Amino acid sequence: HVSSAAHHLHTALPRNALAHLRAATEMKLDCARSDKPPKWGGEGSFRNTSAGLSSKIQALLRDLPLGEHAVVFSSSKEGVLHLETVIKAKGICCFSLFTGQHTKTTEESVSSWNSAKVDAST
Repeated sequence: HVSSAAHHLHTALPRNALAHLRAATEMKLDCARSDKPPKWGGEGSFRNTSAGLSSKIQALLRDLPLGEHAVVFSSSKEGVLHLETVIKAKGICCFSLFTGQHTKTTEESVSSWNSAKVDAST
């Protein structure tokens, strides 16, 4: 059963749209940014499906070259963090750089990317 209750903050959103979002994601609308849908939690469960991914992210995942490094750009920090979450959930090694990131974390990401061995099987 999916709740069709109104949201206490986003009162202009129609109840049926909220119910659809709750059903599609199996998540609360006011969840934290770091929360992931339950289907992403099991070992390998998300790796073999494209459910819930936009067509652009599906195309990106198809276009990532196997067996070599790739760089993906986004115009926003949120976009980078979202892509990082999806790519890592797919079992693909990923390092991210974004505005506002701590210098040490940036240096570690660049160093790790430079020294990472590429696995052609993922």
